This record gives sequence, C-alpha cells and structure tokens, in this order.
Amino acid sequence: MHYTSKEFSHDLFALVKDEVFLAHCISHISRKPTDQIPTAAIGFDKDNNRFTMWYNPGFMGDLSAKHRRGVILHELFHFINQHVTTRMPDSKYMKIWNYATDLAINDHIKHLLPEFCLVPGRGPFSDTEKWPHNQTADFYFEIFKEKQDEMEELIEEMMEQAKGQEGEPGDPGNSFFDNHDEWLTDPDSAYASSPAHEVAKQKAKQIIQKAANEAAKVPAGWGMVSADMRQKIIRALQPQISWKSVLRSFVQTSQKASKRNSVMRINRRKPYIRPGKRQNYVANIAVAVDMSGSVGDELLSKFFAEIDGLAKHATFTVLPFDTKVLEEHCHVHEKGSRGNYERVFCGGTDFQCVTDYANEHKEYDALIVLTDLCAPQPGSCRVKRMWLADEQNAAAAHFDPRTINERLLIVK
Repeated sequence: MHYTSKEFSHDLFALVKDEVFLAHCISHISRKPTDQIPTAAIGFDKDNNRFTMWYNPGFMGDLSAKHRRGVILHELFHFINQHVTTRMPDSKYMKIWNYATDLAINDHIKHLLPEFCLVPGRGPFSDTEKWPHNQTADFYFEIFKEKQDEMEELIEEMMEQAKGQEGEPGDPGNSFFDNHDEWLTDPDSAYASSPAHEVAKQKAKQIIQKAANEAAKVPAGWGMVSADMRQKIIRALQPQISWKSVLRSFVQTSQKASKRNSVMRINRRKPYIRPGKRQNYVANIAVAVDMSGSVGDELLSKFFAEIDGLAKHATFTVLPFDTKVLEEHCHVHEKGSRGNYERVFCGGTDFQCVTDYANEHKEYDALIVLTDLCAPQPGSCRVKRMWLADEQNAAAAHFDPRTINERLLIVK
C-alpha cells in the first residue's frame, strides 16, 4: 500500500492535536518520506542543520493506523529522551545501546506497538525483576553489558520468529521498529567530536526545554507523556555537574585547620614576644565501602583513582562494612594504589553501623559511603555524609539520600 505525505500528516495530527508538549517538539522536526531506509528514523540532518524524521512509505503503508502512530511516537520519544544526541563511550556497545533505548521508551507506548517490539515484560525481557518497568536507557544498557552475546542471540531468535508479522523487524544490528543510523551517538565518527555535534545537542535541549515550559502553562499539558518519563525528561534538562567536581568540593570543604607554633613566623599582634602560628588545612575522611557484590569494581576503581589527586587535601581511611564495620580490614588508602578491596564479607547491609562508627570516632571530618543503596535509611551523622553509587543501583535504591538533604553522587 502506498502511503502519502498527506496521510502521514493526518496520522501526525491525530496523534498530537491535544498534546501541547509533543506538538511543540514535532513542530521543530522536519518530516521526509524516503526509500533509503527500510522502516523509519529520526536524527540530525547535517545538510539542512535540522532534526528530521524519515519514514519509508511502503513500510508505513503496511501498518495499521494504530501502529503507524506508534512508530511516529516511538521516533519522537527517541528525540525527547535525547537518545539521538547522547554520544556512547565505545562503538562496540552500539547494538545493545540501540536495544536499551527501545526498552526505555516502548514500555510507555506498548499499547501502540506490535507484539514483537522490545518491551520489559515480554519475550527475553519477561523477568521484570531483572528487567523492571519504567527505567532509563542507561539502566537497561548496564544489564545488557553483563551478557551482551547471549542477549543479542535471544533478540535475533525473537526477530526470526516475528518474520511475516505486520511491520516485521529489520536489521538485528540496529533496532526493531526503526533505524538508528542517523543518531549522533557513534564515538568513532568525526562528527561526534566536532563542535557541530555539541551545537546539535544544545539545539535539541532548547527545543525540549521550550516544549516543557509550554506544557507547564496549561492543565494536562504533558498529555500522554507518563509521569515517570516526565520526571526523566526534566531531570535530563537540568545542568549536569561532574561527580568528580562535586567530590573535590566535598573533600576541600571538609578540611580543618591544624595550628602549630612557628618561631620563624612573626606574630602580627606581638612581634618578637610570642611565636607566630602556622596553619595546615587537612581533612580525615572515612570512606565506607559496602561489601555487597553489586558494588562493582568499576565504581571502586573510578572513585579511588579520583581521590589519588586529592591526597594533598585529605587522608582517606577505608572502612569495609556489611552489618558492621570490619575493623580488622580498615586501612588508610595509599596514593597510586587501588588497595585491597576484595569482598571480605558478603552479609547484609546496614548503613547505621558506619554512621555510628563515624559518630564515635571523632577523628573523622566527613563520611563517604560507596554502596548499592540497598538498605534502609540510617539515622543522622555528626559529620557531613555523602553517598556514591552507580546509575543502575541508584535507579533501584531502597532510599534516596537526597530526601534527607544529603548528597548522592551517581558515578558514570
């Protein structure tokens, strides 16, 4: 069935006619029919310096009206969630990144998509304890990385079984319902590291921010965008501060003055009568390391590599813990050494034990907890307390330290 531009406009209007947020976003995106892609795609058209949604008329014409609108919404959600402009760190993960982004958005529009589409709770993702609903692409991506080859095989089998269905999936190296080749995510491309990429990224943010502002002005302005996705969109629009910068600031503001007499330094008030004072600013910071197996080596490596550069500002004492602080394994971190961080115990997790330890040991000026956040909220701490977790564990935390006005750093 031939599918005309007029029919596409009709489907688009039916989809966004009462949608303030979505309508504002799509008004800044060009729409073009093409036979150069098998399905549909959204990306940045470098020739026209404009975000564009492409669609194959033959593919769209074979779909029902409901599924056509699902395709349009699927593409639009890729743009809104900034999947189009978020550059991946390593090209070897591009395939599973594509799958992860589809899981993140299809969960919100599964009622508009064919059964074979990637959705938490279906097919290879039926185990919702491992593949929970309403998570970000980054969350699913980390799970994919654990068993990349196995998951790719399962998805290819799923695609084989779907052949002959309406809107059957295409290239397993890309995605199911659409094409991701026009995304600006490939770290190996020359464009990805160019100033033009950053301009495109900021342009996308401006469009989404303006749409969010317009949606906030009217009741139900976000329309069919779920509350969970709305929170993720708003969070992504907020200025991103490097966790390393926050860590450095935390350490430096934890310093206390250590005063000593100095006969070589003149006392300003009583010169040559009393000795002067010399001050050294240092901090003794307790670093509590959760012995849970889900606190990964990557998190530990990134953290301890970063504090090596902060050695002149503080001493870091490592406190392994589970339901108690394992005092026989406590030690001062030595610069340039990752240290001895094997799992000395793997019991439960209790944040109160490290809080009590810091409260009792007056020599500590601050407490940093490296954890998976899988334990109840502890009581108050006499010193500043900060929490570090990776993205996956932060998304499934038992409690959010920010609710008790404490800093949570998500290490990426």
